[in-house]
Amino acid sequence: MDFFRSLRSTTSLVVITLCVIASITVILAFQPQLTQQRQQIKHHQQQKSRIISEQITSTFATISQQLTNLTYLADAYHKQPELIENNLRHLLRASSPQQIYGMGVWFAKGQSPHPQHDLYGPYAHYLADNTLTLTYEWMTPLYNFPEQTWFKRITAAKGEQYCTEPYFDNGLIYVSCGRAFPINSPQPKGVVSVDLILPQLEKLLRQYSDSNHELVFISNSKTKKMIAYPYSQALINSSQQDNILDIAVASHLPINSKAWIHYQTTVPIATGWSIHVLSKKSWLEGDINNINHRLYLWLLLIWVFGIAIEAISVYTNKRIRLALDSSVTWRNALSDVVPVGVFSANFAGQVTWANPVFVDLTHQVQFPMALIDIICFEDQPKFRLFWHRFCTEGHTTATEFRLKTGSHKWVSLRLALASDAENEISAIAGVLDDISERRRHEQELRYAKEQAEEASRSKGEFLAMMSHEIRTPMNGVIGMSSLLLETKLDNEQTEFAETIQASANILLKIINDILDVSRIEAGKLPIENYVFKTDSLINDVVHLISPITEQKNLPLQTNIATNLPPLLQGDADRIKQVLLNLLNNAIKFTESGSITLAVELNHQDQQTATLTFSISDTGIGLSDEQQKRIFQPFTQADSSTTRRYGGTGLGLTICRHLVELMGGEIHCESHIGQGSRFWFRLPLQLATHALTEKNTPLEISKINIQATVLIVEDNPVNQQVVAKMLQKLGLNYEIAQHGREALSKLSTSNLFDLVLMDCQMPIMDGFEATRHWRDQESKLSLPRLPIIALTANAMQGDEERCLDAGMDDHLAKPVNLQSLSQLLAKWLNPSAKNSQ
Repeated sequence: MDFFRSLRSTTSLVVITLCVIASITVILAFQPQLTQQRQQIKHHQQQKSRIISEQITSTFATISQQLTNLTYLADAYHKQPELIENNLRHLLRASSPQQIYGMGVWFAKGQSPHPQHDLYGPYAHYLADNTLTLTYEWMTPLYNFPEQTWFKRITAAKGEQYCTEPYFDNGLIYVSCGRAFPINSPQPKGVVSVDLILPQLEKLLRQYSDSNHELVFISNSKTKKMIAYPYSQALINSSQQDNILDIAVASHLPINSKAWIHYQTTVPIATGWSIHVLSKKSWLEGDINNINHRLYLWLLLIWVFGIAIEAISVYTNKRIRLALDSSVTWRNALSDVVPVGVFSANFAGQVTWANPVFVDLTHQVQFPMALIDIICFEDQPKFRLFWHRFCTEGHTTATEFRLKTGSHKWVSLRLALASDAENEISAIAGVLDDISERRRHEQELRYAKEQAEEASRSKGEFLAMMSHEIRTPMNGVIGMSSLLLETKLDNEQTEFAETIQASANILLKIINDILDVSRIEAGKLPIENYVFKTDSLINDVVHLISPITEQKNLPLQTNIATNLPPLLQGDADRIKQVLLNLLNNAIKFTESGSITLAVELNHQDQQTATLTFSISDTGIGLSDEQQKRIFQPFTQADSSTTRRYGGTGLGLTICRHLVELMGGEIHCESHIGQGSRFWFRLPLQLATHALTEKNTPLEISKINIQATVLIVEDNPVNQQVVAKMLQKLGLNYEIAQHGREALSKLSTSNLFDLVLMDCQMPIMDGFEATRHWRDQESKLSLPRLPIIALTANAMQGDEERCLDAGMDDHLAKPVNLQSLSQLLAKWLNPSAKNSQ
């Protein structure tokens, strides 16, 4: 009765009226949000599929355009292989690695323009690090691309674009598009192709997918199998398939369709491709549910508040006092427990309350006090800006300052706005944390990092400087001694000249060892992979080392297994380098007895063969302690060994790195006074096809002796060395002292066919001179003049720097007549000139 009596009272009627009005207002206020969310849900999946479709359409449009460009270029230059390969590189660079993986030009049987390849099909593609490479690996009779299905279908399309279905090859999923050239020709010369790899699409799908809520994937509507999936590796592992193309779409769609929303559409330009958007219903409608929950909560709160307002009015004041007392009690208890300074402040910047940790940090015991008074004088301007920005923007923020104490401690200051029971901002809450120890550690780490970087930089600069400074006079020594040996000398003069050249070659080997160590540390020592004859490799090593063993009266014994594979694939030059290094060491440290080279086959299957190479001697031997560190850089047995036998201690380090880079292992077995056995084991690929020479030296007779060479060199001795070598080859030459003089000669005369350009010169160096001349060629539409870097810079990256500056080739000093003649035969023979 009391309840109904109160309901009929004026106060209750007012409360009910206000509750009804508030409920209607809240419902109306939430309606636009609900309507907007329903519209967004309606277009969400369509929009995502449309974005993916547009991206795919754009990619195929790019492929189509590149096919058109490549078709005309292949037709225009079908007789010029070098121009075809250059155009391949330029066209691929014009496309993003995220759109196009690679492209190639493939000539039909009997149409190859290349004199050395009956099957000619150069292919350019991006590597994993987005660098571009051009390969000939598909130009083999084993692959025989003219008989491939894709080649025949593209040829049969009569100039129309043809795209394959997605297919799995060599660990990747490809889509290949191509067309025959010339267009509409009844007998095409060949086809051009552009490839897309589907991991590129996976990156796109991953941008619009969330593994917990929504997945966007692409399928083949004909085969009902997957094409691209944002998390393909996880899907392949769970389905136990070899690749994603074998996974059925139906196996991945949810059984409970009420919990998921599935949208499917097709890609217009990619026939048979379907885009699927699979969204979790609870996630997709999460915003609507949140809005409804908030609406229901507001309505519940309004009516609970309306019903309870009169019942609690009597107790309001008492409850507020109890709540305030409890709040203060908890605040004081918590602030005493936390290990950081906690305080409250007003908007005038005065601290009104603080916990004991704050007092200990700042040595302030009386409040209120100005917060800026605890900040170091030098940091006060920064604090004023920080405080002003916080008061203006009102966001929780943090910064770091030094305190105005004897030790100038570093502290982290974090501020936030504090609201009262009516949700009105009434004060500022702050946290002060001592970070002096952290700052000290950061400074120590930063200093250590800078020291390490400076040491590495100094080491690289020192090696580059020493390489350049030593190679420059070495070029004169080796060059002049080689020229001297080609003149008429008596026996004594010949012996002296050969001694000079041998000593210079030993010094050059030491320099090259240091450079190899530098490249190894940089992780850029190249390891090649080509076919070689096993017996040729061993015979070459024996042929090179036999004169040295005969001179020292040490028999060289060989123990070569008879079951070695005749053809192997790997880096034969690096294997020779390791063997020669180990054999030279064995000869150096053996005074009497013999040297034994043994090669045996450990294991062979259908693809690989594992060989063990061992070098045994009867020399001084090594202790157990010496064997532990013998493969470390700059290490020999002891100082007396260095004095007696010489050497830098880098040879075995380089051997270890080379063997490990080729996938093998190297070991040492030795006893003091009983000799040593160094052996290494290498896994090598078996080669079944015919052997092709890795390098075919150019004949010196192919050099155009009518050519004129401009020598750009500031060192008089090096000028004389190169000039004498050019005279030996019957070439004309002129000399420029620096880059500016070279530009003057090139600008006033068109007699020069090639430039030998030094890099480091006074007034204007070779890099700047090359860039100026290339700009002048471009502006005046002049034919490209070959510029060869002839420099003492032989460190890792020096050749790339020369090519980036516009030079065409690189020859490191010291220069000998053979290497110079091979390079000139490459750039001054008539066929090379015509191809340019």
